[in-house]
Amino acid sequence: MKLNICDFRWTREPGAFTVSDDKIEIVTKPHTDLWQRTYYHFRNDNAPVFQMETEERFFSFVVKTSFEESHHRFDQCGIVMYLDSDNWLKGSIEYENEQFVAMYGMLTGTASTGIILLREIDGDFKTPAADNMVYQTLPAIVFGFPLMLLATLAPQKPVLSLIIMFAFFIVMNIILFRSFILGKLKRK
Repeated sequence: MKLNICDFRWTREPGAFTVSDDKIEIVTKPHTDLWQRTYYHFRNDNAPVFQMETEERFFSFVVKTSFEESHHRFDQCGIVMYLDSDNWLKGSIEYENEQFVAMYGMLTGTASTGIILLREIDGDFKTPAADNMVYQTLPAIVFGFPLMLLATLAPQKPVLSLIIMFAFFIVMNIILFRSFILGKLKRK
């Protein structure tokens, strides 16, 4: 089946768009989506849909997407089979914040898990997320290591563990608020 761009019609035109034989670029209006009957009762049926009708039972096509201009959570693009507000099927990908994905990987796995997830959405490492992740690893190790040691000590010596945790809390606050504390001492 040969797709002819002239056979396509809009169901709700977007804010701006360009259509050529090899590229469709859509800039939607804010807060548009196809989303129905979730457990929190959110419904939205106002996204632009560029579609065509076919009598073909079987067909295939390729969709390539780019989020280079997108920087907002929940921005998405993909494909949809749309009949009406109650009968449609959407397959889409969503913009993901690189820093959030890398941090999620680190917190649920290891630093390498964070890099792998980051590589999926920022393959060329164009964003500062990879650098930030490397720079954040050292403080995480320095401050997290004593807590890991404390976790093994806590079952045997709970009182000592509370004392160490309190001392660690005081030291962390001095480190975090040193400019504020030292600023007050210098003024006196």
